[in-house]
Amino acid sequence: MSEFKNVWMLGFEASNVVKVGGLGEVVYNLSRVLSDYLNVSIIMPSHGVHKSEKIRELLRLEKFVTFKLWPGAIDELPIIVERGKLNNANVYLIESDSPGSEALNSSAVYGPELKDKVWLFSRSVRKLAEHVIKTDTSLVPHIVHAHDWHSVPAMIAVKQVLEDNNFRVASVFHIHLLTGEKSTWKYFHDSCGLEDKVHAIIINSEAQKVTLRDVWFRCKGRLEKIGSYESDILVTVSKGFLMKDKNSVLKTLGVELKAKSSYIYNGTDWNYNDAVKNVMNHHAKQIVSYLKLEDLNRLERRHLRKYLLTHAIGNLEMNEPLINDGNIRNLVYSISDFPFLGNGKIAQFINDGPLVLMTGRVSIQKGIDILIDAIPKIIEVLPEAKILMLLLPVWGSEELVKEYARYAVQFKDNLRILYGIAQSIYQLAYLASDVYAAPSRWEPFGIMAIEALALGTPVVASKVGGLSEIILDIREYGEEANGILVKPENPKELSEAITSILIASQISEKPELLKTELIDMITIRELRELVVSNPAFYNKIRENGMKRVDENFRWEHSAKKALEIYTIAYKNSTQRYAKL
Repeated sequence: MSEFKNVWMLGFEASNVVKVGGLGEVVYNLSRVLSDYLNVSIIMPSHGVHKSEKIRELLRLEKFVTFKLWPGAIDELPIIVERGKLNNANVYLIESDSPGSEALNSSAVYGPELKDKVWLFSRSVRKLAEHVIKTDTSLVPHIVHAHDWHSVPAMIAVKQVLEDNNFRVASVFHIHLLTGEKSTWKYFHDSCGLEDKVHAIIINSEAQKVTLRDVWFRCKGRLEKIGSYESDILVTVSKGFLMKDKNSVLKTLGVELKAKSSYIYNGTDWNYNDAVKNVMNHHAKQIVSYLKLEDLNRLERRHLRKYLLTHAIGNLEMNEPLINDGNIRNLVYSISDFPFLGNGKIAQFINDGPLVLMTGRVSIQKGIDILIDAIPKIIEVLPEAKILMLLLPVWGSEELVKEYARYAVQFKDNLRILYGIAQSIYQLAYLASDVYAAPSRWEPFGIMAIEALALGTPVVASKVGGLSEIILDIREYGEEANGILVKPENPKELSEAITSILIASQISEKPELLKTELIDMITIRELRELVVSNPAFYNKIRENGMKRVDENFRWEHSAKKALEIYTIAYKNSTQRYAKL
């Protein structure tokens, strides 16, 4: 590790700056923890957040450098780089207000201007690298860690600039989600500003001399494969996503990458005690008033559930839910058929009931429709069951937003969908839920699952990707289990698993229910037997989930693995440079 100290973390999102999904959590938290060991700099497009006074104050932004992408041309395209701090990591925001480069400031992170944003980012990062070489070589990166295909051209641009100036650099390409995005050579070479020069790459454990056009041709323009070929090590977020799944990274991109591939599990900083404290800081007075509780020390999860379902979801803060994209916000605000109330608000339920929680982006990937298809079977067994979905609508999901909203109208006694960010109730929802549903069609990792486990919520998840490594199934692990894994795209199996855990939860609250026909409705035999022998077994599942996160899925674990990855990448780069 003494051979390298500067890391450039290239990505399109980072929590507390801009976040769309789990990638933002990874960039932010890896940088935060790695900054205890290395000098880490997050480099990303501004997406317009530099105009926010709140962000400017948080990051303490100051102008770092201004340069022109095409000096002397009619359209010079001036670019501004501002530098700030996020925890102990540096943050460089690439921004521009000039015609032709507005994409850098578009609030739609992955919107219709994405391809423009990518080439502008690539050329801007190249200029930034040239600037630090000329002005302060102590900032030159030893490791470039690029996240997803959007950062591939920028990763290659940095390598080319450094190598042109006799600096050696190791590169890590981190795939969080495979998309199959392709690029023409003209876009790659002309737009992104990448040079077609001879260099070395590592394939099948051997260094090979190639040109960039050779790589582009061999990879058929697929940016994820190009990034994998060009990097010194390829990283994904779980073992299953790397090599085991039907559509795994190595099966998709090529087994010739296996020798230089690895994975880093994502993590979470959520823990039960902190979450309870946060929720109480925000809701304690309302909980006491609404539930007429005299002693908060006697507060139980069932109280939180009743408060959430019959009050809190219908009484959000004035600025909630937050939706940054104006077009998406207008769409969501226009939905007003009950239980939607317009302006993004939803009505609370009339009655409490066992609660299923789902969160995440509005995407076919997440299997929202699969959970919806499971609702009739769930409420057939448990008519009082409630399903709460806290969903983040993103550009391109407009039709899905409207489609899912129609089901909330259809199942108005059992289903609520809240579109957008409602920070005031987010952790409250996890603490109050009886089970978390993750019916993803594919899921490279699944941060939402470890967040649920960290707060003691059992998870029912599809047996895919990282979810199959996070969840310890009751049928296999018995008393050590933290949830149930089900076949992907199987609403019947999903409904049975969810219903079984909901009933186990009810029996843990009211042991007398063990003597009713409810116990026979637990269709997962292993769970039914464990509940019969211990009516409070549901609480053991909760404890198991928290323990599993503590032992395997903290960001400190992720950072430690990243340091190991960097060491391998640095060693591979030494082999690569020896070929030249």
